[in-house]
Amino acid sequence: MTSIGKRFFFTLAAAVAHTSVFRSIQPFITWHARCTSGGVAAVPTPPHDENDFPSTELFPDRPVENMTSLRSVMEQAVSIALSRQMTLRRAMDIVANNIANANTTAYKAESPVFNEFLMPEAEAEDRGYGKAAALSFVLDTGTHRDLAEGNITHTGNPFDVAITGDGFFSVETANGVRYTRAGHFTVDNTNQLVTPMGDPVLSNAGAPITINPDDGAVEIARDGTISAGGNTIGRLGVVNVENPGAMKKTGDNYLETEQDAVPVENATVMQGFIESSNVKPVVEMTRMIEVMRAYTSTQKTINDMGDLQQSAIRQLGREPN
Repeated sequence: MTSIGKRFFFTLAAAVAHTSVFRSIQPFITWHARCTSGGVAAVPTPPHDENDFPSTELFPDRPVENMTSLRSVMEQAVSIALSRQMTLRRAMDIVANNIANANTTAYKAESPVFNEFLMPEAEAEDRGYGKAAALSFVLDTGTHRDLAEGNITHTGNPFDVAITGDGFFSVETANGVRYTRAGHFTVDNTNQLVTPMGDPVLSNAGAPITINPDDGAVEIARDGTISAGGNTIGRLGVVNVENPGAMKKTGDNYLETEQDAVPVENATVMQGFIESSNVKPVVEMTRMIEVMRAYTSTQKTINDMGDLQQSAIRQLGREPN
């Protein structure tokens, strides 16, 4: 290593070791160094005197040339921190949406799903990170929906229906059949049983349900059979799919899927009740605080690493004694 390279390393290494910033970035550097150096920590111990510079290697198997390796580690840490911030922002959006729907009929709470993304070695080198092993980033891969049943709330409305157990109501929309557990129904001016959006609720035969108010009081049995004045009108269609968690939200509390919907055997419904949201507001508020703290901590780490680099540059620019 040249004397300039040694001086550059010694200056920056001293800054790392003797500044309070080091304490905040050490977890990132140590953690990622284990990923890129075969399990060996990447935090150097600076010598007391430049002439006693003990080694030309930051890692056992990676030579240091003008601090390229240490700079690479710091840039990697910033990139990983930024990927974490992006996922935290997504997590905050999901938590906020859960809280906003705490009173939405049959709404199911959601949570983000994060995975590790390993950048291939070749791509890492192309991006200027050096010849390192695959870099480990945080990747937002999807959303998990909690399918747990919400509380069953009594309303007294004869057209309110709650499903107990598995299953969904089938609804005919302008975009095709959609599914929902929100059983807050009404009868429109054409005497059809509809959702609050005006979409017809389908029977087990896949047809809209027509209820004549002149037939008398409407009764809905626990198996979904609808009758009025002693006459059977039809039966609510309660269906399920193999993987309910894979169903996609389309808005208006509807879900869609390409899976085959099959009737639920022995489905149980309750007239005059609706299923409440399964969101727990206190839990969601706690999660929101956790996400905010994690985001703030990550931002502080990024800022501290920027300050560290500026400090090293200032010290390097000073005239040697």
